[in-house]
Order: sequence, then structure tokens, then C-alpha cells
Amino acid sequence: MEMPIGKKYKGQRVESIPTAYLLWCASQENIRFTRWPLVVEMLKVLGERFTSMGDLQAELRVEKEPPKYWTPKKEARKERIANERKQLREQVTKAQAEAMSQYRARWRAEKALIRGQVMRGGI
Repeated sequence: MEMPIGKKYKGQRVESIPTAYLLWCASQENIRFTRWPLVVEMLKVLGERFTSMGDLQAELRVEKEPPKYWTPKKEARKERIANERKQLREQVTKAQAEAMSQYRARWRAEKALIRGQVMRGGI
């Protein structure tokens, strides 16, 4: 049976596809729901491969560190979020300072008005 899905293995025989990919495909619920005959074929192939534990371990063993495709995106996202938080804190701090300044100005004006009325004997 040929693999009907996937970017990398579409059109290839299921028997020629790496074990790790077959295991991943078989673990996906939507594939098991929509492509059950494919899953049955993958399980047959995996069953044949599981009979020899040494061969299976050799195929699944990873000797060198896999590429980190996600790391730059994840780091960039973290940096972007940190910058956004910093900008938001600065905006909030600026707005708080402005509000406090306006409050103090009103308070001084009211205080001066009250002093003026007291001196004139109005209160």
C-alpha cells in the first residue's frame, strides 16, 4: 500500500517508511479516525519490524542530536513577548505618572483656592 498522506512520504510504500514516522502516524487520532485501513497496514508493517527487537532498537536509536527547527521561532516569540510586556509596563508607568501629576496639580489648585478663601474670611 502507498502512503496517501504526508509531505515527505506521500506516494511511497508503507514498508519503506521509517518506523518513527509510522509510530507517529499511528498515534494520531485524526489519522486513525479518517484512514483506518492505512493504520491497519502501518500496524502490520510495525508488527513485522517488532519481531526483531535488535533491528527495531537500531532503527529507532538516535546517534546525533536532531536539528532544532523550533528553537529560533520559540526564542523569537519569547523575545517579542518580553518586548511587548516592557512597552506595556512603560506605557502604564507613563500613564500613572501623568495621572498623578494631574491629581497633584488639582490638589494644589484646590488647596490654594481654600487658602485664598480662608485669608479673605470666606470660610
